[in-house]
Amino acid sequence: LGILIYPVYEGARTTSEFDVLLMDKFGINPSEYIHKAIYKEIIAEFIRNGNLVELSNFAHYNPKSNILYLQNGTEKLYKVTDCSVEEYPNGTDNVLFSPELKYDSFKYLGNGHSDFHLWNSLILDKINFTKDGDFPLSPEQSRYIFGEYIRYMPFAYHMPTKIIIAFIGQKGSGKTFILRILGLILFGKSKFNVISMRPELRKEWPVLVSQNAFMVIDNCDTKQNNEWLLDAIATTATGQTIQQRKLYTDNEKVELTPNILLGLTARTPSFNRDDINQRILLFFVDPISTKDREAEGLLINDIIGCRDELMTEFLNECKLILQRLKQNEGVKPPKNLRIADFSNFIYMIVPEDEKQYLMDIVDLINNSQAAFTLQDDLLWEAVEDYLDSNRYIIDTDKISTADLYDKVSGRQGEHSSFVKYYRPRNFAKNLRKLLDEINLYTNYRIEWLGRGSGNRTFIRITSKRNSCSSSADYDPNQPVTPFTEVYNNDDQCNSDPFGLSESEYIDTDNDEDVPF
Repeated sequence: LGILIYPVYEGARTTSEFDVLLMDKFGINPSEYIHKAIYKEIIAEFIRNGNLVELSNFAHYNPKSNILYLQNGTEKLYKVTDCSVEEYPNGTDNVLFSPELKYDSFKYLGNGHSDFHLWNSLILDKINFTKDGDFPLSPEQSRYIFGEYIRYMPFAYHMPTKIIIAFIGQKGSGKTFILRILGLILFGKSKFNVISMRPELRKEWPVLVSQNAFMVIDNCDTKQNNEWLLDAIATTATGQTIQQRKLYTDNEKVELTPNILLGLTARTPSFNRDDINQRILLFFVDPISTKDREAEGLLINDIIGCRDELMTEFLNECKLILQRLKQNEGVKPPKNLRIADFSNFIYMIVPEDEKQYLMDIVDLINNSQAAFTLQDDLLWEAVEDYLDSNRYIIDTDKISTADLYDKVSGRQGEHSSFVKYYRPRNFAKNLRKLLDEINLYTNYRIEWLGRGSGNRTFIRITSKRNSCSSSADYDPNQPVTPFTEVYNNDDQCNSDPFGLSESEYIDTDNDEDVPF
């Protein structure tokens, strides 16, 4: 018979669904006294005998039992184990999906639909991933990792941190369509759509991220008055609680805990901030040629027409993932992975012969994140320009951050944007934030030494191009080493050319207390 779920809130007027239920079943009008009495008795019964159940959104994975539950409309769910997919009423096993999230239901068609065939032919194979050599991932690698991201999605909601997915490309590249069709397949046409940047988004943000499972923000390009969005994206990806004052009260707070996956699109992205890029999965797409373009409305109708088949493949893929998680129970993924929750999970679910291929891609993702963070960064552009023009600094000795600032600002000029935005203190603070990206991606390595003589903060700068050879062999006309080569040779260039005693320095972990 199933379970019918009606939202009822203590202390508020009865909901329209509850009113209609009493009217249809018992002929009780909301204006009658007995209506109010029944409502209060139901609330009392909840308090006496009800179970407190946390509402889930779209998917719920129980790692102890290795069972995945997937929402199917308002009244049903699919229970996926490593050997079966079965439909049950919403609320089964105390897993309750919010009835207010009216995702379109779909029909599971059985085991015959597998191997992600339709997902590959209708979605993944149609994406025009960039072939530009400046982006570390090849089209094949981008396609592979995006497919793994789709598999990761229903399992992501039990993880403390979430991956942010971003598609970057020019007009006509299909970047918005890719994420829109992904949401339409998973949630249905009546519920999902992308969200455009607009002034009202700042006020709407807490509700949107707490009531949706997947949200796509389109055209995140402008940096003007956009700092709030970068802060919101960073805090949402880490699952931090949002506190707001309750309406019509003075000191009562409402706490909202987002559990959502975010997608972003942009032509000239404004979200290349270090704390965001550590959690971002970047995909670059090229414009689709005119002869290959199709009307978006027709494409959406064709794909949504196959939604039952696509979701059946999705559920069967989830069943296969549960089998691999069971087989790999106790296996520890490699340490020191960036985007660790995502990388660790994917490492556990890919076949054994694909693990090394995956790790190679993760290494390239690290490079792409570092490059994206440093792209158009005013501070690093100025520092790198000075280092490229004054190689002697890397072969002399330590240098204080204050002295480095003076040299860089002197080269940039007193009216430059660099001097306008940076002073010695915030220069050191922001330089330290970029150390991981600088050391991973660029031709330089910066070691933070801490406080030294004169109570100043010192750093040591070495060139990856020179640190394995003597400075006498340096050719100022030599080309810049490609970043992939720098990354691969990184471990070979670890020698300390200065031989300084580490006891000479006092490390300081507090950026605010760095003296000059």
